[in-house]
Amino acid sequence: MLRVHLFRLISLLEESVSPVRLDVHTLKKLHREMDRLISAYRPAIAIIEMLLAGEGISLAEYQQSIRLPGFLFDMNLFFQALLSRFLNEHLAGYEVRDQYKIKGMMIYDPAHNPRGRQAPTPRPDYVIVQHGQVSAILDAKYRDLWEHDLPTHWLYQLAIYALSQPEGMDATILYPTMEAEAREARIELHDPVYGTGRAHVVLRPVNLIHLEQLITGEKKMKNERERTAFARLLAFGED
Repeated sequence: MLRVHLFRLISLLEESVSPVRLDVHTLKKLHREMDRLISAYRPAIAIIEMLLAGEGISLAEYQQSIRLPGFLFDMNLFFQALLSRFLNEHLAGYEVRDQYKIKGMMIYDPAHNPRGRQAPTPRPDYVIVQHGQVSAILDAKYRDLWEHDLPTHWLYQLAIYALSQPEGMDATILYPTMEAEAREARIELHDPVYGTGRAHVVLRPVNLIHLEQLITGEKKMKNERERTAFARLLAFGED
């Protein structure tokens, strides 16, 4: 229906409006010649520019421009940045380290590294640290794992994170959902020889409706306690 409407609109405009090539030079000329009579079209022009350039938003924390088709957000990056800020602001007594490098887990054998390549370094989105000790390993994934299956490569990635710690540690995927009944799921990682449990990969839902209510709520003592409780739930799960 929208496409039909647009084609009709194009047909009407073609009777009185000459077509021009849409490129960077045309848009620069438009900005030079823009006056108050057409300033009301600035939002539409901005969308046209983003569609043309294929650029979305830039998050200050990441110091980079995000290249995207159209003008949509990179929701993976946005979700990751949102949770990082929420955890940093409401996990009192803990340090949230973004893009934490797990060093020394994988190294090239010096005698068998002919190209002299750097060893791969696993980097979880967040590691929660208290008194210098790792308390939780978290990764943000923008996919509703309550409604959709867990991609195998995500499971392998989180298993590496979990087994990177000396005693083994749960590694958690934080995923967005709108379902109120969504609950945490756990995948046990067993020793393949002895069958004993080593760690877990945890699938922990982030209820976006509840998160939005907490973020936009007034800064009252009760709301602050609820934000802290939710941050602890995301980081450590239910008691």
